[in-house]
Amino acid sequence: VASFGLHVWARLHLQKFYAERVEVQPDHQVIQSGPYAFVRHPIIASFFLLSIGIFLINPALTTALALLYTVWDFTRAARQEESLLSQSLPGYADYMRRVPRFIPSLRRENRD
Repeated sequence: VASFGLHVWARLHLQKFYAERVEVQPDHQVIQSGPYAFVRHPIIASFFLLSIGIFLINPALTTALALLYTVWDFTRAARQEESLLSQSLPGYADYMRRVPRFIPSLRRENRD
């Protein structure tokens, strides 16, 4: 349930900048509010939570393999997206330095 809530919150917050594939859209900008203030890839994090939940409900070799594949595949996709956006979207490289990829940081940062 938490994964679904995070997924919906992130998709609604991203609005017109949501895309199924990695691309820079016209008037693209770095989204840094909502779930994107805590992690760079909340939609991917929601898939991780879903996979973990499925594994916890049915701990089996097949669900463990599905969990591992999900982590591997989406981590690869996030790196590709970060490479493209850091090169072509002003401010994204700084956003990457400040905001963790998938797991929110427990440290308090001084935000100006």
